[in-house]
Amino acid sequence: MVLGKHSGRHALERRYRELGYEVDDATLRKLYDEFTTLADKKREILDEDLLALLHGRFHDAPEAYRLAHLQVTCGTVSATAEARLAGPWNGGERGATAVGNGPIAATFAAIAKVVERQVEVLNLTVQSVTPGRDSLGQVLVQARIDGKSLSGHGASTDIVEASARALVHALNKVSHADQLEDQSLNASYFWGV
Repeated sequence: MVLGKHSGRHALERRYRELGYEVDDATLRKLYDEFTTLADKKREILDEDLLALLHGRFHDAPEAYRLAHLQVTCGTVSATAEARLAGPWNGGERGATAVGNGPIAATFAAIAKVVERQVEVLNLTVQSVTPGRDSLGQVLVQARIDGKSLSGHGASTDIVEASARALVHALNKVSHADQLEDQSLNASYFWGV
């Protein structure tokens, strides 16, 4: 069954059930928001698109950061990116602008400025999830963030946005790892171990 921009929440929920997934109400609300955004960009939403959206929800770390805004300008000399993230700061969102030798490099530099971390991209893989010009692209980024090597996934019809989402996913993982390390150190100190 192919879904489109006129498909409702119940149709989306039914299709996920047919694909073997039970989705709770809170997750379905978020998925439906992402679905409608994607449906505005694509004429037909395929099962592969739905699975990419769903698997984007199964993050293996709490969402400390979320991409709130991304604007990129490209030219023959360099690219400029303005990124804004929602995060754990007072006030909710922070933004930064950076330049790079391409739109993805500029985006990554802007995001690194926002979170004030050292980010070194080790590998970036882009894969088309569905066929056609309006395909959903999935990005896997492997990065060293403050000395920790992690990977992140992102998906969007825009490869630059998918790359940004992948880096934010990796940042969420490193943030979670930092929290776990702090908890472990505090427990060791408390128990004298």
